[in-house]
Amino acid sequence: MILKAADGQEKEVTLHIKAKATNPGNPGNPSNPSNPGNLSNPGMPGNPSQPGNPSNPTNPSEPIDPNIPNGSGDVNDTGDGLVVPKNTVVCSLRSIYLYKDANFRTR
Repeated sequence: MILKAADGQEKEVTLHIKAKATNPGNPGNPSNPSNPGNLSNPGMPGNPSQPGNPSNPTNPSEPIDPNIPNGSGDVNDTGDGLVVPKNTVVCSLRSIYLYKDANFRTR
C-alpha cells in the first residue's frame, strides 16, 4: 500500500490485518450440486466486548503527544509525525485510522 503524506511524499507500507476466524457454515455436500449448503448459519461474529489495549489509544479524537514515542522505544522522535518501527504490526479491533497529516517513517 502506498501512503501519501501531506508534503506530497509517498511511502510504501505493509499493513498486516488480523481477524478472528468465523464459522462459515456448512458448505454442503460437494457431490450433490442441488444442495447449496446451509446458509442459515452465517458464522459467529467477533467479540465486540473486547475494548482493546487502553494504554494504546486508537480514538482519533485524542491528540497524539509528539513528545511520546507511542511505545515504539524510539527516543529520537522529532515530533513531526507518528513513528512506526520497521516490521511492527499495527492493528485495531474495528478500524484503522490514517491521519491526514501523519508522516509514516520506519527506522
